[in-house]
Amino acid sequence: TMRVHAGGQFSRVANQTYTYSIEDTYINGIDTQNTGENMSASSTFNGFGPRLGMDLGYLWDNGIGLYAKGSGFLLGGATKSNFIVGNYQARKDSNLTRAIAGIEARLGVNYHYVFRYGQLDADIGWLWDNYINALGAMDSFTSKSTHYSNFEIQGLYMGLKWVC
Repeated sequence: TMRVHAGGQFSRVANQTYTYSIEDTYINGIDTQNTGENMSASSTFNGFGPRLGMDLGYLWDNGIGLYAKGSGFLLGGATKSNFIVGNYQARKDSNLTRAIAGIEARLGVNYHYVFRYGQLDADIGWLWDNYINALGAMDSFTSKSTHYSNFEIQGLYMGLKWVC
């Protein structure tokens, strides 16, 4: 089977990082300063846009099937980033409206069992989802710009669905 689909997608992608560093200063072998510093950085993207994809599948007579699904999307939204140093209570924020692209792919095996008044679908497979340059990162207070990085998730997934 082959199915082409289109629609809309809303996504929220977020990442947070916390660090604690200890700084020691030695003069003539004597510890003169022992300070700890908390730092945190976070970035969030919220966006909405069009999505287009294609599903390919093969179903045997016994209800077992294989599938490959792929889609791409273009999302417009806002990337909000911040960088905070706790001891100095210093903060740097960024809020930009931007467009990002993304790709999603799935490979898996499914099983369909037909009952009198419905169908039970079970599937297991591998998911790969990539949001290109979705998250912003500010590495210090001296940098004038925000650097962007991809957000990717991948791994094993399982699903169970009842269809009437």
